[in-house]
Amino acid sequence: MTRRAFTLLEILIVVVILGGLIVVVFAVFAVGVSGFKLGTVRLDLQSELRRIINPLRQDLRNSSFQSTSFVSVNRNVPANPPDAQPVTPVHRDGLCFNGLKHVLDDASYDQSGFPKWDCYVVYFASLDEPDGKMVRLTLRDDDVPPDDVLSIPRTLAAGDLSLTNPELLDGNVRILSNQVMDFEVSTDQGNQLVHLRLRLRGKAGHQDMGRRSIAEVLEINTAVRPANTWPRL
Repeated sequence: MTRRAFTLLEILIVVVILGGLIVVVFAVFAVGVSGFKLGTVRLDLQSELRRIINPLRQDLRNSSFQSTSFVSVNRNVPANPPDAQPVTPVHRDGLCFNGLKHVLDDASYDQSGFPKWDCYVVYFASLDEPDGKMVRLTLRDDDVPPDDVLSIPRTLAAGDLSLTNPELLDGNVRILSNQVMDFEVSTDQGNQLVHLRLRLRGKAGHQDMGRRSIAEVLEINTAVRPANTWPRL
């Protein structure tokens, strides 16, 4: 009984089929890894967003609309880092309003329950590229006597929005996030509302799969009405 050997053509066909199967398996694996990475980045961004927006809303809600001031700063940052080009326009605004250093202290309120403002609260997005830091700090205005109510706005300038500013660094500084792509502030005088737009960009996942970027961006738009506004419209 003679055994029939495989021909070269049959061996080549088997090799091609096995090679195709391996390519398909690795492609499915790559898609799964990309999906897992995107899911991880998305969860991280949601956590970062809560870390910023929860204290910002609370501080602003406890404040007064009349004390609110902001400065708008426009920048061009890389749209798909680490590539320097192309660029996209973003806002790196700063927001300032009056606040209390000791919110739970009864001595911080007068007999009518109105707060005795003793500091300013500042939130701003730093000018780092491609993504900035969200900074929260408190500061006193030395031009205002200690016993006065800080009911007037403190004017912000673009030069104030820096972690190297000695005046701002005198306050209690907290870095809430280092993944801020865009932070935009506007006010509605008629309804005494402060509008906030915040975009965060994930640091992981900045790679291309084919021609599709898998970088993750999370955005929120919200409006806050400071509760201690007087007089109300």
